[in-house]
Amino acid sequence: MSIEKYTTKAFILKEYERDENDMVYKVWTRDFGVIFVLARSIRKINAKLRMMIKKNDFILITIVKGKDLWRLTGVEEQNKISINSSWQFKAKKIIAEAISKLIEEKKTYKKLFDRLESIFILDENYKIFSLFDTNKFKLLITYIVLVDTGYADARIIGAKDLEEYKTFSMKDFYTYFVLNEKEVKSHVLNVLKEIMI
Repeated sequence: MSIEKYTTKAFILKEYERDENDMVYKVWTRDFGVIFVLARSIRKINAKLRMMIKKNDFILITIVKGKDLWRLTGVEEQNKISINSSWQFKAKKIIAEAISKLIEEKKTYKKLFDRLESIFILDENYKIFSLFDTNKFKLLITYIVLVDTGYADARIIGAKDLEEYKTFSMKDFYTYFVLNEKEVKSHVLNVLKEIMI
C-alpha cells in the first residue's frame, strides 16, 4: 500500500522543538487549514530541509497524514519577492499573529490565503504595502481576517455587500482602507471586544 503525499502552499506560524533532532511546526495550509507537522531529524546540521523552512514564511510543503500529526516529506520555496526588508519581516509576523488568534484548526480559507500570500509574491502589492505603516497594516490584516472568518462586516471598508468584498484585490483593500480607516478601526476594536480577543 502506497502512502499518499499531499503538496500544499503553507505559512509557518510557530515551531516547537521535539526530541533531540525533530521539530513540530504549526502551519496554516491553503488546502487543510491550520495543522501540526512533524519534521524528523530537521535539526541535524546536514538536514537538507533545514534551511528551507522558516517561521513566518510562505512555502510549498509536501506532507503525509500520520496518526496524530502530519509528517513533512518535502519543502520548496515559493516564487516570491526576494527583498528581505524589515517591513517584510514585521508584516509576516503580523499575519502570523492574526492567523494564530483567529483561524480555527482544520478550517480552510483559500481566498484569504491567496490574498495574504499575494502581498509577498506580486510586485504591485508589495510596492504599495511596503510603504504602509505597520500599525495600519496590522489593522487592515486583522479586519480582512475577521471578515473572511465571519466575525466582521464586509461593508465597513466600503464594499456594497459581501459579494463585492469577495472580488476585491489587495490594491482595492489598500484604497478603501485609506478612505475608511477610522470606521475600520472602530469596527475591528468592537468585534475583538465582542469575541474577547
